[in-house]
Amino acid sequence: METHGRAETEALLNGLGDNPRKQLDYRGVVLTEMDLDAVLARRPQLAIVDELAHTNATGSRHPKRYQDVEELLDAGIDVYTTLNVSTY
Repeated sequence: METHGRAETEALLNGLGDNPRKQLDYRGVVLTEMDLDAVLARRPQLAIVDELAHTNATGSRHPKRYQDVEELLDAGIDVYTTLNVSTY
């Protein structure tokens, strides 16, 4: 989970399993992404995946997060995900 350093969010995650984020080097900047292989290897019954519409960093297996979710679903892992909704 990416909590963005929010203590209250971290508290809500207490007791839930978490996978370390994968680090990718992009033009000298280290970016972190969901480690799809780690989730697949762990084979949880349910994965909580943030930001369904997210564009993954260069070097990820899939360009978009929804494609990661499709792979998890194909592996028999249920997924809860989120969307950012804004009004303009």
